[in-house]
Amino acid sequence: KAKENPVLARTAHVSGPGHNTVVPSPDGTELFVVYHVHKSLKGGGARELAIDRLTILDEADGSVRLRIDGPTREPRPMPSGTAPTAQAAAPRSQAR
Repeated sequence: KAKENPVLARTAHVSGPGHNTVVPSPDGTELFVVYHVHKSLKGGGARELAIDRLTILDEADGSVRLRIDGPTREPRPMPSGTAPTAQAAAPRSQAR
Protein backbone atom coordinates (compact mmCIF):
# COMPACT_ATOMS: atom_id res chain seq x y z
CA LYS A 1 0.00 0.00 0.00
CA ALA A 2 1.08 3.52 -0.74
CA LYS A 3 1.90 5.74 2.23
CA GLU A 4 -0.75 8.25 1.09
CA ASN A 5 -3.60 5.69 1.25
CA PRO A 6 -6.47 6.03 1.12
CA VAL A 7 -6.30 7.86 -2.21
CA LEU A 8 -9.95 8.95 -1.81
CA ALA A 9 -11.34 9.74 1.62
CA ARG A 10 -14.27 11.50 3.25
CA THR A 11 -14.08 15.29 3.12
CA ALA A 12 -16.30 18.13 4.33
CA HIS A 13 -18.20 17.83 1.02
CA VAL A 14 -18.18 14.07 0.24
CA SER A 15 -18.98 10.99 2.34
CA GLY A 16 -18.02 7.37 1.70
CA PRO A 17 -16.14 7.31 -1.62
CA GLY A 18 -15.56 3.76 -2.80
CA HIS A 19 -15.83 0.94 -5.34
CA ASN A 20 -13.99 2.60 -8.20
CA THR A 21 -12.88 1.88 -11.73
CA VAL A 22 -10.48 3.78 -14.00
CA VAL A 23 -11.48 4.80 -17.53
CA PRO A 24 -9.74 6.83 -20.26
CA SER A 25 -11.06 10.01 -21.84
CA PRO A 26 -12.54 9.61 -25.36
CA ASP A 27 -9.20 10.56 -26.96
CA GLY A 28 -7.14 8.49 -24.52
CA THR A 29 -5.05 11.40 -23.20
CA GLU A 30 -6.58 11.55 -19.70
CA LEU A 31 -7.63 9.07 -17.02
CA PHE A 32 -10.70 9.30 -14.80
CA VAL A 33 -11.72 7.44 -11.67
CA VAL A 34 -15.43 6.61 -11.47
CA TYR A 35 -16.75 5.78 -8.00
CA HIS A 36 -19.73 6.24 -5.70
CA VAL A 37 -20.32 8.52 -2.72
CA HIS A 38 -23.14 8.80 -0.20
CA LYS A 39 -25.83 11.29 -1.22
CA SER A 40 -26.00 12.46 2.40
CA LEU A 41 -22.90 13.82 4.14
CA LYS A 42 -24.09 11.89 7.22
CA GLY A 43 -23.28 8.67 5.34
CA GLY A 44 -25.26 5.52 4.72
CA GLY A 45 -28.26 5.11 2.47
CA ALA A 46 -28.45 6.13 -1.17
CA ARG A 47 -25.35 6.72 -3.25
CA GLU A 48 -24.55 8.71 -6.36
CA LEU A 49 -21.89 8.60 -9.07
CA ALA A 50 -18.71 10.68 -8.93
CA ILE A 51 -16.13 11.09 -11.71
CA ASP A 52 -12.77 12.81 -11.19
CA ARG A 53 -9.52 13.15 -13.12
CA LEU A 54 -6.71 10.77 -12.17
CA THR A 55 -3.03 11.56 -12.71
CA ILE A 56 -0.24 9.01 -12.33
CA LEU A 57 2.90 10.70 -11.03
CA ASP A 58 6.40 9.21 -11.35
CA GLU A 59 8.34 10.12 -8.21
CA ALA A 60 12.10 10.82 -8.09
CA ASP A 61 12.67 7.69 -5.97
CA GLY A 62 11.16 5.49 -8.73
CA SER A 63 7.80 5.03 -7.01
CA VAL A 64 4.44 5.92 -8.54
CA ARG A 65 1.81 8.08 -6.85
CA LEU A 66 -1.85 8.56 -7.80
CA ARG A 67 -3.40 12.03 -7.60
CA ILE A 68 -7.16 12.42 -7.90
CA ASP A 69 -8.79 15.80 -8.50
CA GLY A 70 -11.45 15.11 -5.90
CA PRO A 71 -13.50 13.85 -4.30
CA THR A 72 -15.83 16.66 -5.15
CA ARG A 73 -19.37 17.45 -6.17
CA GLU A 74 -18.28 20.54 -8.07
CA PRO A 75 -18.63 20.70 -11.88
CA ARG A 76 -15.41 19.91 -13.76
CA PRO A 77 -14.33 20.45 -17.38
CA MET A 78 -15.41 17.73 -19.81
CA PRO A 79 -12.86 15.02 -20.68
CA SER A 80 -10.51 15.71 -23.59
CA GLY A 81 -11.82 14.41 -26.88
CA THR A 82 -15.46 14.79 -25.85
CA ALA A 83 -17.71 15.74 -28.76
CA PRO A 84 -19.66 18.95 -28.30
CA THR A 85 -23.18 18.29 -27.11
CA ALA A 86 -25.94 18.97 -29.58
CA GLN A 87 -28.35 21.71 -28.67
CA ALA A 88 -31.90 20.59 -28.17
CA ALA A 89 -33.91 20.99 -31.34
CA ALA A 90 -36.58 23.64 -31.28
CA PRO A 91 -40.08 22.14 -31.23
CA ARG A 92 -41.56 21.75 -34.69
CA SER A 93 -44.83 23.50 -35.34
CA GLN A 94 -47.74 21.09 -35.62
CA ALA A 95 -48.85 20.17 -39.13
CA ARG A 96 -52.21 21.61 -40.14
